[in-house]
Amino acid sequence: MSLELDFEIFKEEVLKKSQQIAQQKVEEAQKIYQKKIEEAEKEGKNFFQKQLKELEIELERLKKQKISQIEIEFKKEIGNILNEKREQILQKIKQYLSENFEELSQCFLKWLNENYKSGDLTIYENLPVKELKNFKINFTQEKKIVFESKNIYIEFSIDSLLKEYQTQIEKEIFKNIEV
Repeated sequence: MSLELDFEIFKEEVLKKSQQIAQQKVEEAQKIYQKKIEEAEKEGKNFFQKQLKELEIELERLKKQKISQIEIEFKKEIGNILNEKREQILQKIKQYLSENFEELSQCFLKWLNENYKSGDLTIYENLPVKELKNFKINFTQEKKIVFESKNIYIEFSIDSLLKEYQTQIEKEIFKNIEV
């Protein structure tokens, strides 16, 4: 019996030892498994964060691009509106100057007569010239007055007035335009 008993004890010790070794291997495998899962989660989080950051950068770029496009379109539209209003106002100014050309011309001719005693005048045919006795006068159908004497050339016309006062006119137009 002692041999059987020794064998049983030996068998129990081997089983116990095998069980302990198996338990250790299972625990080590679980630790490795847990470590791999943590590494995979960490890697997944890093990948997700990287993708999220890239997406945020791309969204910001697209946002800036869209804002820039909108600003360009807005400025273009405002420019078109301002130019249209500017042209409308300039047409009204031209119409006013044309309708009042004779009256405005009288002021210019008075100034001319006071500041110059002689010269060549090309003058709109509907203007009175009786006070311009010292000037050589030619008539034209265009609404304008041209004075020439030696190196002096002065033109009084709707276009020359608009050109002469273009900066001031534009400044006043844009100061008073509402969009």
